[in-house]
Amino acid sequence: MMKKLLTLCAALACTIGATATDYKGGLSVVLNGTPSSYQQANIEVIRQDDGKYELKLADFVMPNGDGKLYVGTIDMQNVDAVESNGETILSAAQQITIAPGSDPDQMWLGPALSVTPIPVKLKASLKGNALRASIHIPFATMGLDIDVLFNSTVLQIPNSGFEDFHIEKSGSKSGYEPNHWHSFLSATGMYALSQNAFSDIHTSVSKDVRPGTTGKTSILVKATSVFGIVANGTITTGRMNAGDFSATSPLNHAFLDLTNADKDGHGDPFYTRLAGRPDSLGVWVKFRQAVAQPDDPHASLNAVITDGTRYQDPQDKEYDNIVAKATDTLITSQNEWVRLSIPFDYATYEANRAEARAILVTMSTNAHPGKGSAGDEFYIDDLELVYLPKVRGIRVFGNEVQNFDPAVSDYDIRVPEEPTADVVVPTAPRYTTAAFVNKAARTISLVAFGDDLQRHTVYNLKYTVDPTVTNGIDSVTTGDHGRAVAVYNINGQRVSDMQSGQLYIVRYADGATVKVLAQ
Repeated sequence: MMKKLLTLCAALACTIGATATDYKGGLSVVLNGTPSSYQQANIEVIRQDDGKYELKLADFVMPNGDGKLYVGTIDMQNVDAVESNGETILSAAQQITIAPGSDPDQMWLGPALSVTPIPVKLKASLKGNALRASIHIPFATMGLDIDVLFNSTVLQIPNSGFEDFHIEKSGSKSGYEPNHWHSFLSATGMYALSQNAFSDIHTSVSKDVRPGTTGKTSILVKATSVFGIVANGTITTGRMNAGDFSATSPLNHAFLDLTNADKDGHGDPFYTRLAGRPDSLGVWVKFRQAVAQPDDPHASLNAVITDGTRYQDPQDKEYDNIVAKATDTLITSQNEWVRLSIPFDYATYEANRAEARAILVTMSTNAHPGKGSAGDEFYIDDLELVYLPKVRGIRVFGNEVQNFDPAVSDYDIRVPEEPTADVVVPTAPRYTTAAFVNKAARTISLVAFGDDLQRHTVYNLKYTVDPTVTNGIDSVTTGDHGRAVAVYNINGQRVSDMQSGQLYIVRYADGATVKVLAQ
């Protein structure tokens, strides 16, 4: 009895000690070097009581032409973890079988394909509330090589297609605001109620949508008049402040502050978190001035990435919490849908050394407060933060691909022996690349994604085996294990050279893994 009791207590302790988190994010699949379409997925991460981790990708489905391949549930347990600078780095190489998915009526291929356990490699990072992961699954017997890339980092603005709206009330007036976006209807400030009392509603749901969209609605932002003064129609991811009857007063602005606990009529905060560094902002707009204003003909858009501390637009002072800006104050009245692409400027604000935590996007019917004309209409649809692949170089067996240009996709290289995917190392953010070696065609395909996994570039390396080529990591003492094929620092990051006095993990051709102190 005592033994059973102790066993029960131990099991209970394990249950209590384990913690589980479900991460929702974007997922892209690379099959035999060919990327497939982007999809949403969930990965469950369980911290075991022994400090190791379990990662479970349930109901994994791969695009297959116009159809789908239902693979199953990938479950990796007892994954090693290393803590470094607030980041938990996970890595594992295991033999697993793939379990069926949750739908019993579906034909899940994984269990049939993995009757014999298959090798699966995992590298992942937990930082803050985000998971980034790369899972490599070689189905050698089927001639399939699968790379699964996942990222749950907050990289887009919610409801940026303006499909979801809620009722917002201000005094006796009410109207529609897009979820996660705000107008003067939800404004704060001394004159918020007065502004709404004497002005028409600035925002409304529109069925006029941009060409080619799958969405059904857009947002219409409209300028009005208050006592003969033009009140610009404005929409923001932050909160509007109506602090003065003078249109040009800095007390009238949009602001962002992650410490602001207020909620809008939908129950959402007056801010938008962002952990990425997008290259540009894309958005569809249609702008029409009711009365042509030769001196003030333009609508405006201003996007500011900050560290999440208070920031207002227009600025009332110089701010040192800015990461980047994307601004267009020359949006012209064309009365037809056009797509804008506005680059983010990071260089100007580099000295701030601020970390991206939030974004404030503000769009207005005129670039100048109180200008334009009552009745100006600004339609907005399908706003997107654009992340481009960031490969700046490629190393194969530790050797740089010569004359590499990110815009050029095809190269001829020489290698000391037949390569594997492990020896291909791009200078790119982790978890956004996948390599595939086609030995029959003697080519290496490197697929590089942007951080949000929605855009990719494929680099094709045509290789020739030449034993006289020097291996970039031949300086590693190999001992009895043969040639070193990969070197990692203690954070689990792949490197192509070693610094004297530093500790590294070296993987050899015979599969052995050894800690090495560089001399």
